[in-house]
Amino acid sequence: MLMKTTSCHAAACLLAFLSPMLPATAGNEARLADGCRYKTGVLCVTLTDDFAARLSVKPDGKAVPVKTADIEALHPDILRVEARHLCAQCWIKGEALPAHINKRGKVARIARNVTLVLKPGASTTGVAQALKARTEVERVSLKMLYDPNALPNDSLYSQQWGLNRIGVPNGDWDVPGRGRIRVAIVDTGIDRQHPDLMARIVFGNDYGDDAPGDGDAPGDRRNNFDHGTHVAGIVAAIRNNSTGVAGASNNIDLMAMGCAEWSDTAVSYLISNADDAIDDAVANGARVINCSFGQSRNPIPVDLGSGINEAIDNAYDNNVLIVAAAGNDARDTTNHGWSQSAVPFIVSAAMQANPVTAQEIFDPSYSNFGPRIDLCAPGTSILSTVPTGGPPSDSALYKTFQGTSMAAPHVAGAAGHIMSMNPGLLEDHSAKHLLIRMCQDAGPAGKDNQYGWGLLRLRREHLQVLRDADAFVGNTDFTGGDNGHYDEPWPDLPAGLNNISNGGTLVLNGGDVGTTEFHYPAITISKPCVLKALPDSHVIIGQ
Repeated sequence: MLMKTTSCHAAACLLAFLSPMLPATAGNEARLADGCRYKTGVLCVTLTDDFAARLSVKPDGKAVPVKTADIEALHPDILRVEARHLCAQCWIKGEALPAHINKRGKVARIARNVTLVLKPGASTTGVAQALKARTEVERVSLKMLYDPNALPNDSLYSQQWGLNRIGVPNGDWDVPGRGRIRVAIVDTGIDRQHPDLMARIVFGNDYGDDAPGDGDAPGDRRNNFDHGTHVAGIVAAIRNNSTGVAGASNNIDLMAMGCAEWSDTAVSYLISNADDAIDDAVANGARVINCSFGQSRNPIPVDLGSGINEAIDNAYDNNVLIVAAAGNDARDTTNHGWSQSAVPFIVSAAMQANPVTAQEIFDPSYSNFGPRIDLCAPGTSILSTVPTGGPPSDSALYKTFQGTSMAAPHVAGAAGHIMSMNPGLLEDHSAKHLLIRMCQDAGPAGKDNQYGWGLLRLRREHLQVLRDADAFVGNTDFTGGDNGHYDEPWPDLPAGLNNISNGGTLVLNGGDVGTTEFHYPAITISKPCVLKALPDSHVIIGQ
């Protein structure tokens, strides 16, 4: 099934099978440390292929009904087994699965995915941990609860004008990701005790001479001690925890790369050994690195050091996206600072327009500009997290800052959110190109020196297609693809079909090929599949 902007002429299409859902088991609600909600008293478990076969397949290969007591015996706190979707129901009854289901394995993976109802009083997370150690169990997951409200319930969210502008009111966050993405904050550190951040931090280390350790923010409350914490909150403050602010994505894990070093001459914390921090972030699994710092100073621009240039090249070589703030000198940075390199994704800053219903506009009062600007994001009057130290109230933990330092993390969080839709198929170049595909043009038509390609936007219709994709197909004249990733899509429709499983989803306009229309020869499609396209360019088959 193609998106509304796509024309399709094919001999066969796959109709979606919608499995009947059984009534949800009554149960209470609890929260994880990151604020995400889940149902207590119930777990989702995928059994191993061998164990499932022992329960349901006779030596002659004939399927028989499953004795669910054998599954219940995996843990004393399991009350019963429930099949809440069609394939599991067929497996437990010993019946044939729908014809289009991939049967690879002794028992199809989808069929051996069952629900376990626990006995009253049982620890849901405790049973989950115990089941993970069982050889009969392939995967255990909590039954997460998703808020259908497009707007976060964080108490200060109404003051976050920037997140409203990048797409939140249209529900663009309301597409669950398929994975979590590590975003490194190379800055003055992140307050590891902040209630809106502490559960997000998965890695921390110190690189500056005055960094406290483990990537923590300085505790002396001197100038710029709070810079890194503010940046981190824009990227990934916990959303829907009824507290404080929300970050650009709920699918991000933070890496606190503490580079604080006090300068008596600047009377401020500066960023030291950022090259080491970038290299270490790459080595420890970062997919995006936010760099809200620079060296440009009026009236004389300053160049990046060779160490930083080498570090960002290393990041590029390892498919890690560097997002950099353009700087706050209100000057043209052509051939200076981050603009010396073709690698970073450089972000200028916008302010809220007056009236507030109007499109945001570039802020010339401080934001740098130039031909290397890639995108423009909210940077003026941005509310976010600051280090703890006062009473545990919103007023003590959240403040409003402005600068391109605030614009860059909006983009870093958005890039991580895009990657989280499909981590195996979307990498650094993918995120760059998709940010450009989704942005809203502003200023002169096309790319310009203030807005770059346009204003940052996250669009639900794009995110949903990215999440659904099993592989991407590019234009027929695109010869660089050999793995079906967005960056390297299959070169034509037959190649894409040959490399997905039955029932898989092909997205037909993937890849950075610089075109608004994708054409494919007429083809008879006899394989069950789903065809989709990103909604900003047309796909035509057979014309």
